Amino acid sequence: MVRMATGEDIPSIIYLGKQLDDNYKKNYHMDSILNGKYDRVFVYEEDKIYGFLHILELTQSVDIINIVVDQTHQGRGIASLLMDYMFSNVDNNIKIFTLEVAVDNDKAIKLYEKFGFEIKNKREKYYKDKDAYLMGREV
Repeated sequence: MVRMATGEDIPSIIYLGKQLDDNYKKNYHMDSILNGKYDRVFVYEEDKIYGFLHILELTQSVDIINIVVDQTHQGRGIASLLMDYMFSNVDNNIKIFTLEVAVDNDKAIKLYEKFGFEIKNKREKYYKDKDAYLMGREV
């Protein structure tokens, strides 16, 4: 089941976030994010939380900040469920969705392309020593 995150989900989100970034807790202050005006976090939960999607929803655009699925549950369609939920639960005035993804993250790139995202630009050394693609989907 996909739903909006609550304060009770913070430990699970931080646990999953550490799979993405060892400093996740320090870099992303989930209390502030969950109470923010523009941030939204969706979680995928079965018996526990196995994935989350963090977006920044502005007036006419959405920036995907992070999407993380527990390594033990990847390949089960959880990221797609999170993406579907996001598209169904954002403001109808949204005109563009954007994100950055490491150029060597083939699985993520294929996921985003499945949802109509296209590579718009390349950002050199966006992730320390790694380049990233800026991808977008216009509505």
